[in-house]
Formats: sequence, C-alpha cells, structure tokens
Amino acid sequence: MQTPTRGIHSSPIFLALTIFVTNATISGISSINSKLFHFQIFESRDITLDSIRISAPGDSPNTDGIHIADSTNIQVTNSVIGTGDDCISIGPGCTNLTILNVACGPGHGISVGSLGKNANEKDVNGLAVRKCTFTGTTNGLRIKTWPSSPARLQATGFLFEDIIMNNVYNPIIIDQNYCPYANCPETVYLIATTAKHIIRVLNLVKIKDIKFRNITGPLPLQL
Repeated sequence: MQTPTRGIHSSPIFLALTIFVTNATISGISSINSKLFHFQIFESRDITLDSIRISAPGDSPNTDGIHIADSTNIQVTNSVIGTGDDCISIGPGCTNLTILNVACGPGHGISVGSLGKNANEKDVNGLAVRKCTFTGTTNGLRIKTWPSSPARLQATGFLFEDIIMNNVYNPIIIDQNYCPYANCPETVYLIATTAKHIIRVLNLVKIKDIKFRNITGPLPLQL
C-alpha cells in the first residue's frame, strides 16, 4: 500500500489516475478526456472520493469514469461524471461501497461487472447507490455477468434507492449472459473422466438480495 493520502486537490488532468491507498480523502479533482479509464482504484480501503468532475465525449470508447476493484469501504460522493462508457464500474472483490449524489451522463450508467470472466475472481458484497441522477445515458443501473463462468462467486447485498432517470434508454439491467464479442461459445466442464459425463454449467455467478427503491423518471425519447 502507498502512504495514506489526505485531501488531494488537483488541476485538470489528462491521463488515467490509478490509486492504491488506505485511509484517504480525495476531493476536487477534474479529469478531462482521459485515455481509457479516468480513475482506477485497486486494493484500497477506507477512501472517499468527493466532488470529482469527469468529462469525456459520449462516443469515446472505454473511457470509464471511476473503476473500483478489490477494494473495501469506498465512497464516491457529490460528483459529476460524463463519459463514453460506464460512469462508475465495479469489478470483483469489492465490499461495502457507497455511491451518493452522483450525476451521470452521458455514459453507460453505473455497472457492477462484468463478473465471472476469470477463475480467481472474488465476491462483490454490499453496494449502496443513493440519490443519483442519470441523464441521457445508454444504461442506468446494470449488473452484468459472464455465462459459463470459470469462477463461483456472488453479487449480493445491493441497494439502489432514490434514483432519477432522465431519458435513459435501459434504466435497469441484470444481464447474466454478458459477452461483448461477436461469438461467445458455451463453455463445458468435465465432472468425470469420460466424455459421457459432460455437463454444461451456466451462470455460476449468483445474484441475490438486490433491492430497487424509488427509481423514477420519464420514458426515454427514443421510445
């Protein structure tokens, strides 16, 4: 781990910022037109990101705003994020995340996953998304898992509450057949030593205890 960092402030930056810290408050940072992800948080604990501003064109590929993985007790608050991909993406190995008062748009919304692509992935437990607004986004709240995952893991204990959707094409998505490629063949697993005992195992990523409360907003103009 790096030395704990308190109260980081910065002028606009143009390359992705990768964070490996414990016990930090990071505030007042703006990221404009970063190459790929703007912020990446890995193997971190007890961090608050407050008053973050992220901006990239809506058609810019793979420009996730904030990506969090293998981290615990992370808060993202009072921030404005507009990108060409997920405003906030949550990878495997995360516990106790809070996203509060975040404005997302343009972009692909707030996504958990994708989960289950790799064999060594860990669970995602405890996510609260509250008082957020999505405007002109492709998606709103999304959970995506790979079919035929090589890992047995679960996504559990999520609360999405007091969310406003303005012109959001897919407000809520739970996709257990996620694959971004043109061809995604099923994976088979041997349970014995002969070909007679082959079984297809699909959706090894378990999704449970997911709550959606007070999700409001008009239908998207595209419809």
